Amino acid sequence: TLFTIFFDLEVLFKIVSMGFRNYIRRSTLKFEFMLAVGTTLHCFPSFYRSGFTYFQVLRVARLLESSPLLEDFLHKIFGPGRKLSSLILFTMCLLLITSSISMQLFCFIKGLEQFETFPRAFLSMFRIAMNDGWTGVMYSAMDEVYEFGAFFLCLTALFFIFFHSLTNS
Repeated sequence: TLFTIFFDLEVLFKIVSMGFRNYIRRSTLKFEFMLAVGTTLHCFPSFYRSGFTYFQVLRVARLLESSPLLEDFLHKIFGPGRKLSSLILFTMCLLLITSSISMQLFCFIKGLEQFETFPRAFLSMFRIAMNDGWTGVMYSAMDEVYEFGAFFLCLTALFFIFFHSLTNS
């Protein structure tokens, strides 16, 4: 909370010296103002275990402003933010679509708990997309689908292999 107090004092000093209208015009200062308000609200006990925790983590983003070398380095790694955000949006849409498809395909199977609900299906498909034990998800689904015949077994394997190669190529 001591850092939050210093951070709030810095923002107040900038607002007093620049004026609120001039302060809020700059996008970096808008971001700084949102961080100050969010971290201040995070200090209250009723907001402590809420989404305001992310504001504490986002304060690290202020370090990018202070170091042009670090900002240039991150720009070279991630490229423009628009391209990265488009890639993230595409991945999230792909995960939403494939999660709902996989849930529809496998929700009726009794022993397969990974696809009973949408959040579980989403996490299973996320594991496949992130290459984190994706074969375990595929093999457990294939073990449960085995009783329905070879056609469904091959269809299940192709579904997971296609999704894995789509997200990891």
